[in-house]
Amino acid sequence: MTTDGYGFIVRDDGSIRLRFERRLSRLPEMVWQALTDGDLLARWMFRARFEPRAGGAMWFDYGQGAASQGTVLAWDEPTLLDYQWGATKGPTSTPTAT
Repeated sequence: MTTDGYGFIVRDDGSIRLRFERRLSRLPEMVWQALTDGDLLARWMFRARFEPRAGGAMWFDYGQGAASQGTVLAWDEPTLLDYQWGATKGPTSTPTAT
């Protein structure tokens, strides 16, 4: 694992992942809402929808017709959120909130 001060590059099982860790001065419930409520998420990133369960679907709407979908890997409110999304070819992303 290497870091550049902004995130960690993790190489394992032939894949490369980028991992970010942040300590926030907010209650876990507030952070959870900011990460899972589509309207709140759109304020700082882009609009999203989640099926709130492991194995559920999730969608990102980037605007101007650009979108992607993925799968919720873990949903344990308000402590663990793990999902993977991306193009059918190329890199994907799996953010995890704990």
